[in-house]
Amino acid sequence: CGGFKPGPYHTQYKEFERSAKANGFKILQPDDMAATLTGLCNPNVPTGDYMPVERLKEYIEDHCPNGSTVIVDETNQLWIGSHWRTESLLNQTAWIQQMSRLRGIRVY
Repeated sequence: CGGFKPGPYHTQYKEFERSAKANGFKILQPDDMAATLTGLCNPNVPTGDYMPVERLKEYIEDHCPNGSTVIVDETNQLWIGSHWRTESLLNQTAWIQQMSRLRGIRVY
């Protein structure tokens, strides 16, 4: 299966980690570049740490290896303010397609 890492925070909602472990993934540290699966919450739960969309894209580009899968939970995005829709990866279709085409990174 490969490895799962929570990214980029050590403290994070644990459901992704539990699911990865149940499906045979080795649990890795947030800075481990060997991960084939990265799960992150933005804003982070429970700390509230938040990455604006451009910083989130940079994190994925710089910290997720080619051929990996990234799952981004934006459930609490609306709490950042009325501009939450423009700060969502939902508006980044072209970038998501480019990451898939050029690097084989699947972003969900």
